[in-house]
Amino acid sequence: MPFSQASPFFIAFSSNIFFSVGCGDRINFWHDAWSADTPLKDLFPRIFALSSLRDGFVVDYGGLAPPKVEAFIWQAARDRIAVRDFLAARGLIDSEVNICPFCNSDKETVHHLLFSYKFSWTIWSFLLNLWGLNWVMPGNASGFLCSWHEITLQVHNSEALMLLAFVVSWSLWLDRNEKVFKGKDCNVMGMVSIISRRYALWIKARWPDIVQHVEDIFQFPHLVLIPPKAIKTKIVKQWQKPAVGCLKFNVDGFSLGKPGDASIDVLAVKEALSIYSTSCWAQMFPLTIESDSSNTVKWVKDPSSAPWRFRQIMMRIELFKQSLGSWDIVLIPRSTNSMADGLAKQGVCRNIAASGTSC
Repeated sequence: MPFSQASPFFIAFSSNIFFSVGCGDRINFWHDAWSADTPLKDLFPRIFALSSLRDGFVVDYGGLAPPKVEAFIWQAARDRIAVRDFLAARGLIDSEVNICPFCNSDKETVHHLLFSYKFSWTIWSFLLNLWGLNWVMPGNASGFLCSWHEITLQVHNSEALMLLAFVVSWSLWLDRNEKVFKGKDCNVMGMVSIISRRYALWIKARWPDIVQHVEDIFQFPHLVLIPPKAIKTKIVKQWQKPAVGCLKFNVDGFSLGKPGDASIDVLAVKEALSIYSTSCWAQMFPLTIESDSSNTVKWVKDPSSAPWRFRQIMMRIELFKQSLGSWDIVLIPRSTNSMADGLAKQGVCRNIAASGTSC
């Protein structure tokens, strides 16, 4: 049932709803409509049916190449790079000149330029043969990326092979521009040499600790040994009670919307200092404040490092600090602060429920 924007329920509900612009690390490769208006699993059902990794995220394949190259691949997957077919479709050039500058017969589409043109296909086939792989070229650029992703799962250096797709596509595009704007031509082996050199340099830039030299990667790109990722181990600790004769506050904050997670933790520290300074404990027991926010601990210890928007809160905290005797704030792992974290979240949810039932 629709609610009026002036109703108490709508006001309480909308005040706790906010939009957060992220970096795309939660986009599901197959299930979200990120490359087109339709999820890739619906655009390429056969490839999806053969996929062995159906819950991967787009971020899993990011950060391999320079940002401008990743942006180029993104645009190529959507058929939006400035090939002649793209320009002609938007009336920027005459349709009569929509001809591939290499073969002078077919239209210059993204798929033709980067994949199906004989010159491009020969380069792809040559490089894949080094890895001992064979494949059938998909019908468009988006399908190419999906099938290439599946190919990388068949080799032990999947990230290295994924990077190769970026290098080859970018190199073919640069070669096309050299042909169109400068009239330069390059043969297959010359282009393979350029691609191998660029691939070696990008490998060393992406993985500086790799044992092979650039020249070794250049000569044997299929033998690259990518160092394994360091396994992050989660430190699990138990909360410890304060020493005899001491007082401890475990603080945490949780917010929906403004002021945000960063400032809410600082407010929690201010509240702890306020309670302590006005109690009889202030003259009897030293205080220890524990927080799982590294920024909060840093800002409370050094107010000059805090963002300017926290200046009023930090001034209040400084006044409390000057009036107290012995006290300290320490950083603890999140696992030891689960109780404070849970209580903060319960308090927010309880306030939302209360505002909803009062309508």
